[in-house]
Amino acid sequence: MNAARALAAAGLDRDEVRLALHPIHPESVNLYPASPLLKRLWGGGITGLSLWRWVFVDPDVLQGDPGQLGRLALHELFHLRQIVVRGLLRFLLGYAVDYLRGRLRGLGHRQAYREIRVEQEAREATSRLGGLTPI
Repeated sequence: MNAARALAAAGLDRDEVRLALHPIHPESVNLYPASPLLKRLWGGGITGLSLWRWVFVDPDVLQGDPGQLGRLALHELFHLRQIVVRGLLRFLLGYAVDYLRGRLRGLGHRQAYREIRVEQEAREATSRLGGLTPI
């Protein structure tokens, strides 16, 4: 499925969304079903993963509620924007450092993940632009 179609089906294909995602063009990004192995690597509660221009999505979400899929697509597209703006290495390094800091402070996987700064930014953008509760 194409990310632009997922946004449109969820009613999120608006000018303000496109401006916030610039220079990412949703029509150039596809959403792919995540393999069972990839889903196991994610850990609990994670339903999507961005790897440059590829976005892998839990197949249940990909085939499920269009609103949930659109919100997840927006979140993952915002990660792609972060990668372009920060650069891949800086994005990945910051992601890993934030996660490890949380784990070293004694946080469990889920809470350490929720405290990663780029995840927080993506959740806030999704909430603001999607008019929905943050994921």
